[in-house]
Amino acid sequence: MLKLTSLRVPFADAEMNAITDFNRKKQIRFKSIDDIKLLREVVANNPFKNKGKWTEIAESLSKPGFILDGRRVRERTQLLIDQHRRENAENIKASGTDEVVEEKTTLLDEILELREEDERVKREEKDKKEKTENMGKEIRKRALECLTPQKGNDIIHQITANKNHELLIVMEDFDQTVRYAHYGTFFIGNENEKYKLNVTGYSGTAGDSLAFHNGLPFSTYDQDNDSDSRNCAVIYKGNCYPVNTEESDEDKGINSRLRHRNSISTTLPGRGQESAQHQLPPTAF
Repeated sequence: MLKLTSLRVPFADAEMNAITDFNRKKQIRFKSIDDIKLLREVVANNPFKNKGKWTEIAESLSKPGFILDGRRVRERTQLLIDQHRRENAENIKASGTDEVVEEKTTLLDEILELREEDERVKREEKDKKEKTENMGKEIRKRALECLTPQKGNDIIHQITANKNHELLIVMEDFDQTVRYAHYGTFFIGNENEKYKLNVTGYSGTAGDSLAFHNGLPFSTYDQDNDSDSRNCAVIYKGNCYPVNTEESDEDKGINSRLRHRNSISTTLPGRGQESAQHQLPPTAF
């Protein structure tokens, strides 16, 4: 004889979760005294500032047959707040209600103040963040609008003139080989000195490409300060410190072009640079 068995069609996860959530809420019945205890804990712990406090409150209020979690106490608190907002506290007091209702009203007033304070702080933090971001964008915009090679050199001069600084250049070629050049002393002169470069104390693996520039002034399109009959800023399409152009013309690699388009740089042996970082920390002594 063919035996028939019933087939059970499984619910989708969302449906099962909805049923579980419904049963969970149905099983837990809050009494007035439970609400009072909950509201006391909320006032004492202010979980609106620290979200983890909701779980702590749930654990402190849970008992056999009355098991809570952070989500449940948060939802119950919000429900009580919403009810309180709809009620007229003066009418409740005038109706001659008992002390439990009186305390519940007082506690909800305090919680409502905490909630409103938390929302106010969040709004202020958001406004402050937006203001800071907008200010930063405006500063960068103005800096880009007014920054010229001379002003850039003025900034570096002011930084290095007030305190001894080192120079660290870290470079990576297209094969992801990283090399560095470290100079124990670095500073540049002022405008009257034509931003003369002073750099000594080399150590590293990238080669001492700045040695030739040491003690030399800065060249721009309108100020040719190099010893060559040609202007290095024009040749290499960028402001620079004077270079041995005859020697540089023999170096046909990408590294040559990169080197002379930057006022302060160095090169990887026989390789073009994919990236380069320049750091200017104060000396440790």
